[in-house]
Amino acid sequence: MGKYDFPSHDMLVTMNKSQLATLANRMRSVIISSTAKNGGHLASNLGMVEATIALHRVFDAEHDHLVFDVGHQCYAHKLLTGRADGFSSLRSYGGMSGFPSPLESGSDPFYAGHCGASLSAALGLSEYDKMTGSDAFTVAVIGDAAFSNGMVFEAMNNCVGRGLNLIILLNDNTMSIDKSVGGLSSHLKKMRTDTAYFAFKHSMKAMLGRVPVVGRGLKDRTRNAKDRVRRALLGDSIFEIMGLDYLGPVDGHDEARLEAVLREAKLRDRICVVHMVTEKGKGFPLAETSPERYHSVGAFDPSVGVKPSAAPTFSSVFGSEMCSIAARDDKLVAITAAMCDGTGLTEFHGRYPERFFDVGIAEQHAVTFSAGLAAKGFVPFCNIYSSFMQRAYDQVIHDVALQNLNVVFCLDRAGFVGADGATHHGAFDLAYFRCIPNMIIAAPLDEAELRNMMYTAQLPDQGPFSIRYPRGNGFLADWHTPFQELEIGKGRCLIEGEKIAILSIGSIGNVAKKAVSHFEESLVALYDMRFLKPIDEELLHTVFQKFSKIITLEDGTIQGGLGSAVAEFMADHQYHATIKRLGIPDKFIEHGTQQQLYEECGFDEKSITRCIQEMLIEKDTRE
Repeated sequence: MGKYDFPSHDMLVTMNKSQLATLANRMRSVIISSTAKNGGHLASNLGMVEATIALHRVFDAEHDHLVFDVGHQCYAHKLLTGRADGFSSLRSYGGMSGFPSPLESGSDPFYAGHCGASLSAALGLSEYDKMTGSDAFTVAVIGDAAFSNGMVFEAMNNCVGRGLNLIILLNDNTMSIDKSVGGLSSHLKKMRTDTAYFAFKHSMKAMLGRVPVVGRGLKDRTRNAKDRVRRALLGDSIFEIMGLDYLGPVDGHDEARLEAVLREAKLRDRICVVHMVTEKGKGFPLAETSPERYHSVGAFDPSVGVKPSAAPTFSSVFGSEMCSIAARDDKLVAITAAMCDGTGLTEFHGRYPERFFDVGIAEQHAVTFSAGLAAKGFVPFCNIYSSFMQRAYDQVIHDVALQNLNVVFCLDRAGFVGADGATHHGAFDLAYFRCIPNMIIAAPLDEAELRNMMYTAQLPDQGPFSIRYPRGNGFLADWHTPFQELEIGKGRCLIEGEKIAILSIGSIGNVAKKAVSHFEESLVALYDMRFLKPIDEELLHTVFQKFSKIITLEDGTIQGGLGSAVAEFMADHQYHATIKRLGIPDKFIEHGTQQQLYEECGFDEKSITRCIQEMLIEKDTRE
């Protein structure tokens, strides 16, 4: 095979054990080299290599449906579905997506970026095949951590009695990003570690190995015997209690054994769960020993590994200040949805374990759990990525805002997140929170402002409070200043000017600072709004009375965000001005670096500078 050649389905099914082992090693090498170049989800994909080979030997991706959940375990699948030539462009601007994408290949039946959706989608695909008479199989490939997501249980509840060609492949690697938590995690651990059951399996296998010819009837009786012994030793699995068949646990790195179990699952007359156990980071020692660090990585040297960033990020500053505030207030608690390290809460977890709650991948529960704590006087900081908070919108409205509870929503990864693309950009939180009564919406310009907003949010009687901040490094050399209470709903002037006013919110204001520096002093004014809701109406009156040319700037969708709020204010108070809204347009933006995406959407430094220049030469509408 050439450098970028990987076998088709027809070729794959003819390969022998030695050839398959060589293929697995080669796939791992390509995944490591491409991820080292462009960054990506490394550990989870390395753990799926043999399992993906088995899937593609048992199923034909051009006919059957392979639905991946979350989607960051699909790299090997991409290599086996004709996309090897473009794999070096993985997650780069204009290149291949790091997630399954129907726009990219017909072998990806469903776009998968958020956790917990695969089984519901798979049910829909499988029902379509049943109604149209297709004999295609659908496989939902889902990680163990995803089973803490309520949507999975809703889908499982609808699996019984459907007569569908559907298999659920449970990838049990004991982790999401951090260690899996909760009762289901404990249940799966018992199922994969009970020594008595595995001793029985090994003895049965050895006994059958001495029988010259094993017929179908003996195989069926043996399988039934193993099922009875497993139930006697372990009890029914949660899947069997819910009316599904269950096979496993099976070693997900034993391609031949997993392939045999998948073929057996195809013969079952009920929807079947195949429970496989894999090792996250398999084949790359650095990732095997530190799977959390190698879950999602930037570019790195494979011979050295990932080096921790010396520069403070907004997430690390947030985590540090959580500890500082917690030392002052024993009512402060932290809640996260399987993102302890990602949200910067590792230190807090270590110092205040009794005040830290990781609820697993269950954002809806995280929000309402926070509401219950707040109802009794605690101050919960509910830390969820902006994109994932979308999954708990009803709970924010009904369980927090309606009761005006002091839950602090800390929305990490707000704005463009970069290479993870459309499913992970935090584009909508300003707009979707702005319409909720009682909600305070704040966005810090820098790390010092983040600290002050956190301090302000936990003061008594604040009600629902949202703080959004971006992925990546901060802007200040020294942000260790004393806490300062901010006046809710008050912005500030950063740069005085006479001709044009820029109204920005959040860290994107730092880009506006650079753009303004290209113009004569006192020509362009820059205001940091700080709060989208309540918006600073006194400041807006001042701006509209002084300026007829206004630019709004936000790292969020311009539909319903700051630009919309300023335009509404102008209409409500019958001001007349030219407003140019800069932000994320009304479309889904794909992957690339944050800088590349700012350029694409027209609010990088050059684009803002150009917008100012164009507005300067435009005729004043009030003249």
